[in-house]
Amino acid sequence: MNNILLVSGTRPEIIKLAPVYHALRAGDGVRVQWAHTGQHGDMAQQIMSCFDIVPDIVLRRQGATLSEFSIGCRGQLDAVMTRQPWSAVVVQGDTESAFLGALSAFYNRIPVAHVEAGLRTYNLQRPFPEEGLRQMIGRLTRPTGRVRPSSRRASPIATFMSPVTPLSTRSSGAAATRASSAAPPAGATCW
Repeated sequence: MNNILLVSGTRPEIIKLAPVYHALRAGDGVRVQWAHTGQHGDMAQQIMSCFDIVPDIVLRRQGATLSEFSIGCRGQLDAVMTRQPWSAVVVQGDTESAFLGALSAFYNRIPVAHVEAGLRTYNLQRPFPEEGLRQMIGRLTRPTGRVRPSSRRASPIATFMSPVTPLSTRSSGAAATRASSAAPPAGATCW
């Protein structure tokens, strides 16, 4: 049984990880859990309900600044990483939550999968701090998913189930857009 942990904290991460989460849940031999860092708090809860996601692990946001958030989140993520043996930790994008999830997994010797790294400027000042976070996550990741035109038939689940680095997958953002055009779950207020 593969124990997969998805770590998110912001609305864009939730939107792009939702199709990966549901694909994993539908698969055999995979136990998937969602950890929400609280980086976007209540705004993120609304998006989760749109995609019919209830996080298994909810961290308590600490502090008002990004530095204070990072310190509090990192300690809580380390506790999550040691609770059980994880097969992989999946993060998305270039946010502080993605970086902290990747770093905590790396320190605990858990493979990190990075879905859709986003904009690549190679200029650490633009966008700041996102480009630096993206580059650091990239160094900790094995394997990584990258969207390419030739990948239309590939599955998002292949992103972290294959030993090849990097590999092409379908866009999880496009899959989320298709999913969001369907009727939202009962009681959810989406958009």
